[in-house]
Amino acid sequence: VAQGGIPLLDNALRQLGADLGDDYRVDEAALEAALCGPAPACFAPLASRAGKPVGAVLAAPVFSTSRGGAGLFISDLWVAQGLRGQGLARQLLARTLHEGAGRNAGHFLKLSVYRDNPGALAANGRLGFSVSADELNMVLTGAPQNPERDSMKAIFDDRQWKHQPQHFMANGAILPNPEQAERINRLLKGARDAGCSVEAPKDAGLGPIAALHSPEYLVFLKNIHTRWKRIEGAGDEVIPNIHPASRSGSYPKSAVGQAGFHQTDTSCPIAEGTWEAAYWSAQTAIAGADLLVDGEKAAYALSRPPGHHAFGDLAGGFCFLNNSGIAAERLRARGLRPAILDVDVHHGNGTQGIFYHRSDVLTVSIHADPERFYPFFWGQAHERGAGEGLGYNLNLPLSRGTADDAYLATLDAALQRVTAFGADVVVVALGLDAFIGDPFKGLAVTEVGFGRIGAAIAGAGLPCLFVQEGGYLCDELGANLTSVLKGFGESVA
Repeated sequence: VAQGGIPLLDNALRQLGADLGDDYRVDEAALEAALCGPAPACFAPLASRAGKPVGAVLAAPVFSTSRGGAGLFISDLWVAQGLRGQGLARQLLARTLHEGAGRNAGHFLKLSVYRDNPGALAANGRLGFSVSADELNMVLTGAPQNPERDSMKAIFDDRQWKHQPQHFMANGAILPNPEQAERINRLLKGARDAGCSVEAPKDAGLGPIAALHSPEYLVFLKNIHTRWKRIEGAGDEVIPNIHPASRSGSYPKSAVGQAGFHQTDTSCPIAEGTWEAAYWSAQTAIAGADLLVDGEKAAYALSRPPGHHAFGDLAGGFCFLNNSGIAAERLRARGLRPAILDVDVHHGNGTQGIFYHRSDVLTVSIHADPERFYPFFWGQAHERGAGEGLGYNLNLPLSRGTADDAYLATLDAALQRVTAFGADVVVVALGLDAFIGDPFKGLAVTEVGFGRIGAAIAGAGLPCLFVQEGGYLCDELGANLTSVLKGFGESVA
């Protein structure tokens, strides 16, 4: 439609009509209205290849036959090379959930049609699709769609297991680190219980990470453990014991000095597998962002170690690379207008720091009041951004022990700001540590409350990437994730 595709479509329809003994013609006005109108008549995956959904049906009379209007079945890709990224293409991708949408640019659409029964759709057998008559009837009658087909995708990479932090200092005591790898098992179960299918990310390279983190810092993260082990008598983990009074002074050559320069506290120990795990945690968030660019309505990135306390050149609070920020920057670079909504019990100080002087990414954080809660030095309501970013950072600190109803009222204010920003996609920095039973005991959100949080976010009507942040070992950790994702998914449906 945008670049002269109508004659190609019309010709393809005529050829198909000849095969099926009918006469098909494109209704250009109806097609454009269906793709660009306020809501499509119906889009849904309809066919499968090798067990995966590969097509979408537009149940609207967008072309005519000798027997009246008919709908259009789109397989593999509507977007021909050159149309990808255009407004109409994005509209279509946003309204279809089929596997591979937007991933095979260069192959023009294949299509088939239906009239009063699925036989017409199946007649063009050379396409190799298996089409369910029940699914077709379900689409045409408006019956509920297959929940498995519409399930949210979850992203996770096994290399995230390699970060195995041992130590954590709190109140002068050396304690086991709360950010344990066992969190992965519980979160994976929670995602699967919500109906998510789990897939591994591709390697997008260092570029999307370096878009937010300085090369000096990335070199430090990658090499510091090897350098640390050369120190006689050094421990197994890189843990700082000295910090600069000002970071505007000289940059030390010493591994000990650089650890103090780049690590804000003792809760982010760096061990042998930390860099690799953090790298793939970030790639997981990047892959989730790419799913939204390709048309998914929502995705869940199981990013671990978490990221929202990481600044552009600082680790802290269990975090090394700012996964949520990296995902938002990836979306922005692809032409979208992202907002980051942080619902972790701790203020996302690293995220705020990265975007504080910028107006192209909105940052909103709901968290326990930092006057007596980590991270202490950031997160007050008066921190609104600076320079070009003034008014683009919103902090909503809550009193300790805030429960569901008050939390949801605050979330409503946060979502109003997201709407006022004109966001067309939201990255949720998903901390589950606002739970009443979380070891950090900052807020008192219940499992039911997390479902309400998911539903409220869905109510914004925006594509959503959930990026895992905090949420620590307790029996309900996985169930809380399930509650958020189900609350979102059921509200979208």
